[in-house]
Amino acid sequence: MIIAILGASGGVGSCASRWLAQSGHALRLGGRRSRALQPLGLELNAEIQTVDLWQDRQLSAFCRGCTVVVNCAGASYQVLDRVARAAAAGAHYVDVSGDGPAWHLLQQKPAGDPYWIAIFSAGMLPGLANLVPVWMSARSGGNLTVYSGGIEPVSGAAAKVLVLSLNEHCSALQGSDYWYGEAGASWQLGRRSRHSLLTQQTDSLAHFPGQVTLLPYLSADAERLALRRHLSSLRWYNVSAGSACAKP
Repeated sequence: MIIAILGASGGVGSCASRWLAQSGHALRLGGRRSRALQPLGLELNAEIQTVDLWQDRQLSAFCRGCTVVVNCAGASYQVLDRVARAAAAGAHYVDVSGDGPAWHLLQQKPAGDPYWIAIFSAGMLPGLANLVPVWMSARSGGNLTVYSGGIEPVSGAAAKVLVLSLNEHCSALQGSDYWYGEAGASWQLGRRSRHSLLTQQTDSLAHFPGQVTLLPYLSADAERLALRRHLSSLRWYNVSAGSACAKP
C-alpha cells in the first residue's frame, strides 16, 4: 500500500510524512521543487516525484497506483476539489484543509469506486480545533466561547486563507457553496449576528504567552456546530501572535 503526500516538503507535509513513515507505510512524496523533496526522501527511504497540482498529467501520474492521497498543498480556496478528483481514479483522499466548498463540489462523486472516501478538514482548522468545542458544547449550558490558534509562524498558503477571514469578501458569498464564514460575527439566540464582535489585543489570554490578537470569525463550520448542538451563543476567536493582524 502506497500513500502519496502532496506538498510533502512543506511544514505540514513533512510532519505528516514522518508520522506515516514511522507507522510503517510506503510513501510517495510530491511537490513542485525536487531539491526540497530529496533530503526528506532520503531520510524516510521514500519515493519522490516532482508534481505541480495545476498540471493535469503530472497530478494524474502522482496519484496513480496509490491507495491514499494526502493533500497538504494549498491554498484550499484555490485547490478546492481538484486533487480529490485526480485521486478518485484509484485512491481514497485526505485533505488537511478543505472545507464546505470542496465538499459541495463533490456531492456528485467522481466516477469509479462507489465506496470512495474523501476526508476534509483533517488538520488543525477546523478539524482538530473542532473536536474540543464539540465535546465542550455538551457541557457549556448552551453558551460557548472558543479561542483557537497558536503562536507559530504562518505559512504562505495559510496566510492567504487568513486574509479571506479579515474582510467582507466571505460575507459576499453568503448563501453560496463557497461561503466560508464572516469576520466579526457571532452566533446569538439561534442565528448569526453580524458585526457583533470586535478585534481585540491582549497579553493576558490563558495558555497564549505574550501579546496576541483575537480575530472574531464565525466560520461555516462553527455555524454548523451551533446548529447541531442547539447553542444559544457561540463566540469564536482565531488567535494570532503579536499585533500584525489587529485591523481587519
